[in-house]
Amino acid sequence: MKRFFCISGGLTLAVLMLLAGVFFVPKVYSADPSLLAEGKELFEWKAPNGRSCAGCHVNGRLLENTANKKYWSMMGVKFNKIEDAINLCRENPMGLNSKKFADNSREMEALTAYVFSFTKSK
Repeated sequence: MKRFFCISGGLTLAVLMLLAGVFFVPKVYSADPSLLAEGKELFEWKAPNGRSCAGCHVNGRLLENTANKKYWSMMGVKFNKIEDAINLCRENPMGLNSKKFADNSREMEALTAYVFSFTKSK
């Protein structure tokens, strides 16, 4: 005979919903002014071909819900991390052909914080 242990109905349901991905807790980034200033500088930096993040995302266009997403989709590719989406954009549309930012680098932290700053509160 198999036994099943149930903590409590509400808690079990919450755990199951969390495992199923119903709840989503977005990654929180710093609102440190110096980090955001660095992120803005990277966002507005122009590649040798004249393209920049700001060129496609004028005033944060299309980034208004970025921090609330579970995944990001660009050019037919789905990403579970914003860092991967940023690196794809840096390499392809902007034509940088440069090294990717490491996920834990100061540049990625600053650029991600700035991109997430466009998210509108609900």
